[in-house]
Amino acid sequence: MALLALAVRDLQSKPQRPLYRSNVRYLREGPGRDAWQLPSMTAANGAGDCEDLSAWRAAELRLAGIPATIAFLPIGQRGNWHAVVRWPDGRFEDPSAMLGMRHSRRQVIRGQYF
Repeated sequence: MALLALAVRDLQSKPQRPLYRSNVRYLREGPGRDAWQLPSMTAANGAGDCEDLSAWRAAELRLAGIPATIAFLPIGQRGNWHAVVRWPDGRFEDPSAMLGMRHSRRQVIRGQYF
């Protein structure tokens, strides 16, 4: 995935604090917007949405030797997606939920998740 490869390169060239110690928070983008940020941009902004946070987390795991990926899961209405980190054993990790995404939004994810 291009986003993950770019995030890995960004962390290599512009090291950041680990995501969960960075003081970055989840922030939902407005309707009709979906600007993807690299970890250095997310750190500078102090916030990111689900793919920004998942890319950062998956990239730091990859740099630690864990072949994590980003998974896009269907959420809510048809055509809406939520990005999470997929661990090599198939488990999902949701950086957005860890960093402030409202619980009610997590509950509407369709399929086998949480």
